[in-house]
Amino acid sequence: MSTNNKPWLNTYPDDVPEFVDIDQYANINEMFVKPFELYADNTAFVNMGHSLTYRDLNEKSDAFAAYLQNDLRPKRRSNRADDAKPSAISNHHSWRVEGRACCG
Repeated sequence: MSTNNKPWLNTYPDDVPEFVDIDQYANINEMFVKPFELYADNTAFVNMGHSLTYRDLNEKSDAFAAYLQNDLRPKRRSNRADDAKPSAISNHHSWRVEGRACCG
């Protein structure tokens, strides 16, 4: 595989494929939940010298989701572009909430 147009592929470990086989998941919710279970103790995110494991990210995402759903009660949006968020935690949360609403 040529990585000239995709230089980030050079940083992938040998056992990480270029593409995700989405057919292995029953629905979009499972596609986002399963990796967090499989890689719970692996580093998911590093920023400014701080890191979060997938477990940490999942727990913080759950707490953020609970806050939004119980305290803010946001309106459902019809366009994902309207829901763009700048942090990994909020992005993961928004996929999980929408995945639960449609598929969970």
